[in-house]
Amino acid sequence: MSNAQIAELIQKEFEFTNTPSEDEVSEIIQKITTSTTKEEFHKIVLEIVSNTTAYCMESIDMSVTIDTLEQIKLLLNNNDS
Repeated sequence: MSNAQIAELIQKEFEFTNTPSEDEVSEIIQKITTSTTKEEFHKIVLEIVSNTTAYCMESIDMSVTIDTLEQIKLLLNNNDS
């Protein structure tokens, strides 16, 4: 998975109007480990991404949410192998 794809996943999960930059995604990936929790992941993203302008919706259907953190962890595991 490329950094551009990860940026798109982060943008969708956080409903940012813009994708995080390549440098921001690289920094996020560097801080994530296989033991990073969803809460820690959200904190990391919000600390690093400079433009957190987001869309606001009245209700959100979470039934098909992609777990971005788990996808990044898989990527990290595959890179270590």
